Amino acid sequence: MSEGYLFALAKLDNIGLSAVERGNDPSRDAIGGGSQAHPAIRRELPFGSDSVPARYQAAWQAMLTQCPSGVTPFVWEAAIYDAALLFGDFGSLLDEYRWTPGDLFDVPHDDGPGGLSWFIKGSPVVAIGRSMAQCQDGRIWRMASR
Repeated sequence: MSEGYLFALAKLDNIGLSAVERGNDPSRDAIGGGSQAHPAIRRELPFGSDSVPARYQAAWQAMLTQCPSGVTPFVWEAAIYDAALLFGDFGSLLDEYRWTPGDLFDVPHDDGPGGLSWFIKGSPVVAIGRSMAQCQDGRIWRMASR
């Protein structure tokens, strides 16, 4: 048996699972074929994706992929967390009110504040309308005129 497999078995034994409960035949190699029972490997959706409406999925995935230039990793990660909370609280309303992906995800720049996810800065949105959002600290984000 490989060293990694033995280490994994030792870890399982430390939490009190016997070989029978694990469904493994200890005499077989982990990579070997046969009818060994193994835990199913599931692909999990990226962080926050379970409550992101379909119209925002592409922009959400792009935001998760890479920190934009000119933005510090700390600010980027905070914006990701804030956006995930926003979708959890108001995802269906954002979709119903037809907010655009840019309204939520546009990166801040010299002549503009960027999208709502960058504006939140740790103060959760408590009210949302068709063209504005109010954060818990009282700040109000308004949509750029279209």
